[in-house]
Amino acid sequence: MAKPAVICLTPVRNEAWIIGRFLACASLWADRIIVADQNSSDDTVAIASGFPKVTVLDNPDTSLYNEHARMSLLIDEARKQSGPRILAQLDADEVLSAEVFGTDIWKGVLGAAPGTTVALPWVNLMPGLATFWRAANNKGIFYSDDGRPYQGGLQHGDRLPKNPDRPIVTIDRGAVLHYQYADWDRMKSKHRWYVCLEQLRDPRRSAVDLYRQYHHMDAVAAGQIKPVGPVWFAAYEAAGIDMRTVTKDDVYWFDREVLGWFGKHGAGHFSQQAIWDVDWDAIARKTGQTGTFSDPRNALEKLTHLWLRSTQTRTYHPLVRLGDRLLKAAGW
Repeated sequence: MAKPAVICLTPVRNEAWIIGRFLACASLWADRIIVADQNSSDDTVAIASGFPKVTVLDNPDTSLYNEHARMSLLIDEARKQSGPRILAQLDADEVLSAEVFGTDIWKGVLGAAPGTTVALPWVNLMPGLATFWRAANNKGIFYSDDGRPYQGGLQHGDRLPKNPDRPIVTIDRGAVLHYQYADWDRMKSKHRWYVCLEQLRDPRRSAVDLYRQYHHMDAVAAGQIKPVGPVWFAAYEAAGIDMRTVTKDDVYWFDREVLGWFGKHGAGHFSQQAIWDVDWDAIARKTGQTGTFSDPRNALEKLTHLWLRSTQTRTYHPLVRLGDRLLKAAGW
């Protein structure tokens, strides 16, 4: 049987801060990398175009956010390649730990029967890149392609097609290294964007639930923080790839977009969301945007956000759960 081609599928938007590292790493194990760019305004496309294995697609979707559309675009392009295929889905801020490829782990990925999903642990790298915490669930990163339709949803769904008749193979060695939290300020900006996006997409969605979901990192216990594995970066660094520098932006594009939503809907439209930990007027001045975007919350909204923040590490306590239900009943 012919060796399957490993095709990495990556949707991007304004990932110049990290896409060079990602593509350098992925180029060591992928036969082909397909990048679908959605209206990036930075150097993402220029950087990606400089890698020989990369095909850059234009993702013309103008909706707020549509994972199904962008993944369908990537999968359809990958399936133009004949022969057996292993589809891999990684975001630009994710890297396979270096001990995965070129080992018996990798042989297991390449030898997976069609329809098989291969999952790996997913770890969140902390600022400084010396420590991490492990996500609760492993992530299905590889799919031995059998042509099955992709069924993922608009947001936070399955990365790849899934065959319910085939077991998920879990590899406990190695990991997907997630760089999002390595730049804590960028992560907070991204989460502010997400909660506003969620409210715009579904105004019925509870602000309490959004807080709990997008502040999950505040509930990570000290005992969950572990030292980074010494082999995770080794092969990459031996190949001359810088694995430890994190480039920070003065203003993140997520905040620029949120300011645009403020201008369209009014800042008060988002007063129930806990996004007022930054000086939006100062960000607006940096970006040249006009208008006043000061904190619109009343005293009750500020008190509610204080309560949510103070109870984030105890969300399963009966009294906290009762408090959440009461808040939702009151329109939160």
